[in-house]
Amino acid sequence: MATPNPLTHTPQLILSLATLADIPPITALWYTCFSNPLWDKLFPTTPALYAWWNAANSDDLLHKASQVYLKVTDESAEGKGKIVGYAKWGFWEGGEERMLEDRLPGWAAESDAGLCDVFFGALARERRRVLGESPRGHVYLDMLCTLPEYRKLGVARLLIEWGCEKADAQGKEAYVDATEAGKPVYMKFGFEPQKPMAMELDGQQMTITSFLRPAKKQL
Repeated sequence: MATPNPLTHTPQLILSLATLADIPPITALWYTCFSNPLWDKLFPTTPALYAWWNAANSDDLLHKASQVYLKVTDESAEGKGKIVGYAKWGFWEGGEERMLEDRLPGWAAESDAGLCDVFFGALARERRRVLGESPRGHVYLDMLCTLPEYRKLGVARLLIEWGCEKADAQGKEAYVDATEAGKPVYMKFGFEPQKPMAMELDGQQMTITSFLRPAKKQL
């Protein structure tokens, strides 16, 4: 990924709930954040895949009250309300019937379905290993994206703090899976790294680590 140009203004960052109208720019933001040869096989940069993501996220917003989308916008005169970061938080009750593998719809025709099954299946198995075969209730940070030029300005902090505060209020653990690059960020918010999971996908080696934030004891 090319080095982004530094901002020439001071952003005014505002956190709010995302709406259906925000889904297309959120999809575009996802592709900005997740761009490498492996992701290009899982979710090619094509109109069909953009439509797939738009439909999947819209279905979450319309039909799954447990899935919450947040956005951070830059409300400065220069930012003009642009979405510069987003997160998807899932609020899971213990013993849900819905399988962890089904958090995304059936793969698009242009995706490498085999690779998708391997990757997301491994994440689901690791989540069960950490949280139990019939996973206990927890709060799951499903997606987190920040525009490159807005990183290290507090966007991720707003998105992560919101979910951690909700987890504390509910007395639940918070969970996220991430690459090594995300480790310092999540540990700053009290997430504890679990056993790293090494995998090979399409000839590429990668390591994913699950992070668990202990539940806050309720008084």
